[in-house]
Amino acid sequence: MRRPQPSSTWPESWQRSYAFDLNEVFGEVSDTGYAYAYAERHRRTMDAVRSVAQPGARVLDIAAGN
Repeated sequence: MRRPQPSSTWPESWQRSYAFDLNEVFGEVSDTGYAYAYAERHRRTMDAVRSVAQPGARVLDIAAGN
């Protein structure tokens, strides 16, 4: 995925969430506390899925943003 360049024409909500998107999508950390919390949330979610999904199962993830 190509990394978008921020623009002053973006809605305010996009501008506020851009740093979080950089961490979650591109792995660029600007806030280590948030990065740790995101990684922990991701780990716990994947553990939960692995505990119930059968081998080879597929998961449909719809609107899973914060």
